[in-house]
Amino acid sequence: RDEYQGYYDGSEGTELEFAYKYIDEHGILNEMPQHLQNYFDYKAYAHDLFIEDFVDYDGHVFRR
Repeated sequence: RDEYQGYYDGSEGTELEFAYKYIDEHGILNEMPQHLQNYFDYKAYAHDLFIEDFVDYDGHVFRR
């Protein structure tokens, strides 16, 4: 239960929806100038998150 991160069923896919929330909650882009934030690759970051740190089971995300 401690590893459960929530349910994500967005039109853009579970991994990408989770990444948007994760990036926002952890302030990952806060130090980056606004004009550069437009170039941040959310899809690539989402992919990287799910390589080792998280896993998706039918829209339910868990920390590994």
